[in-house]
Amino acid sequence: MGMIANYQFMTDEQLNALKNFKNNSEELLEEVEEWGEQTEIFLDIDKMWDVLHFVLTGVDSSNPIPNNPLSEAVVGVQALENISEFVAYTEKARIATCFPL
Repeated sequence: MGMIANYQFMTDEQLNALKNFKNNSEELLEEVEEWGEQTEIFLDIDKMWDVLHFVLTGVDSSNPIPNNPLSEAVVGVQALENISEFVAYTEKARIATCFPL
């Protein structure tokens, strides 16, 4: 079994809760899954995230490229630490900077 990727829009309140989450990683994943059920913007690309990263950047996702908008779009910018699963996020301001409309 490999890692899967789910991308979702989070409200400011949800992002703050994610950043300040103090419980175990299993509870965190349950909470994030619940938010995913409530959001209008949710994308599950299963295990294709590594391929997507390679196609967009030319390198696999185990070597994310710092300050590269395409790499950051796939793997996120800030990873949560002290949890067993990989959970990362990108601040809205960073997205607006990298991908202006």
